Amino acid sequence: MADDGNNSVSKTNDQTSDRNSSYYLHPSDYPRQMHVNDALNDNNYLDWIQEMENFLFVKNKIGFVDGTLKKQEKTDTVLRCDAMIKGWLTTAMEKEIRVSVKYANTVEEIWKDLCCGCGISKKPGELRDKERLYEFLLGLNSNFSTIRTQILAMKPIPTLGEAYHIVAEDEQQGVVSAGKKTNTETVAFQAFMRR
Repeated sequence: MADDGNNSVSKTNDQTSDRNSSYYLHPSDYPRQMHVNDALNDNNYLDWIQEMENFLFVKNKIGFVDGTLKKQEKTDTVLRCDAMIKGWLTTAMEKEIRVSVKYANTVEEIWKDLCCGCGISKKPGELRDKERLYEFLLGLNSNFSTIRTQILAMKPIPTLGEAYHIVAEDEQQGVVSAGKKTNTETVAFQAFMRR
């Protein structure tokens, strides 16, 4: 049985000294490091989440937040890594957001709270796509105000590609209608001139 204890200690030491291990912490790491350009606020979720995911991936810690790391018993090593990542996350948040996640027990819970608790989609790609759709629709000139309103009223909201095709069809319809109007005016003018 003494061997089992030594193997456990040896395994822990291997995890903490192996730079490729998710449990490795570099001597220069500390919890209050800011690893993103701006603290998380109400206006920068997509940019913040992308920067933080990149940082955690580089540090080989993404598995702690997204749940892909195999669950371990709560050893000192696991708790130390979790505490370090909590520090990184909370340091990179504005106070109002930090308060909303301070009672989470693990970094995975914090991550879930950030992605779900604030009404934010679990899939940042969905938010990005919706944002691009709105940018496209708002960029249309006033000739498209009716179709813009119709697209925004659709349930479910169409993708950017679908919205583009709807606008293109509406534009084509407008060109065809304008051509018919011109032809009608020309015929009416010619009929008037023959009198």
